[in-house]
Amino acid sequence: AFSGGANPLSQGSSPADLNLRRAVLMTRAYQKARFEETAEELREMIDEEGAVQDLAADVEILVAEEGMRIELMETGQGETFFNNSSADLKPALTTVLQMIAEELGGLPNDVVVEGHTDALRFGSPGYSNWELSVDRANAARRVLVAAGLEEERVVEVRGYADRHPIVDGNAYDPRNRRITVLLPFKDNIKLEEFPITSGTKVGDFA
Repeated sequence: AFSGGANPLSQGSSPADLNLRRAVLMTRAYQKARFEETAEELREMIDEEGAVQDLAADVEILVAEEGMRIELMETGQGETFFNNSSADLKPALTTVLQMIAEELGGLPNDVVVEGHTDALRFGSPGYSNWELSVDRANAARRVLVAAGLEEERVVEVRGYADRHPIVDGNAYDPRNRRITVLLPFKDNIKLEEFPITSGTKVGDFA
């Protein structure tokens, strides 16, 4: 890993530094391609299984600057992923997390699990949205591991309460109630750590 605030993409201009930056960019491009393949496969699996059909919930998968983010969002007050003000997972969320664990098995990236809430408060002394968000994230982690995700790949479990809304300008929007599964890009891996698929070739990024 790169520490001390050093960004391998912006360090020096020697041949060694340029080779390092080229290697990082190449592995980033390859990881992005594999993330996009995995995202498409996961979308198709969720659609085919009807995992969120008829639920007030949605799954959004994005490949962004930091890596691949899988957002498991509630969208209303109907049948959702969690019981109200509870960290107990409903069957639909368990099913989706099991699918995610299966798809992530083909990638070497670390996994971060985040819990988020909306800004609504609930009347439980000593138990706030901070506790609720981290408890939900940890419950999701347990399902992922039970479904086959290697436990050592989960490097962080985060609870953000309502401090990172996905809907800007409306902290009360139900979509802010979500679990995020994040796979950060890795800069210190070898391309051969990624399984080669028919749609992705190492030579494309050389």
